[in-house]
Amino acid sequence: MFDRFKTRAEGTLWYYGALAEVCARRLDNSLSRELTCAVRDMQELVAAADPAGRWTDGNRLTS
Repeated sequence: MFDRFKTRAEGTLWYYGALAEVCARRLDNSLSRELTCAVRDMQELVAAADPAGRWTDGNRLTS
């Protein structure tokens, strides 16, 4: 998935995380909740695949 974007995984996940946070604030519906869950799943996969530990809790979705 990350090959499609010009930024690295961190930038792509930041974008989707920001989008999910805005959707969660403005739209309280199943689609926004599903997006939030999908972003969290992607963040967990990236964190698990990062042996250097550069992906920290500070990069994760908060809402």
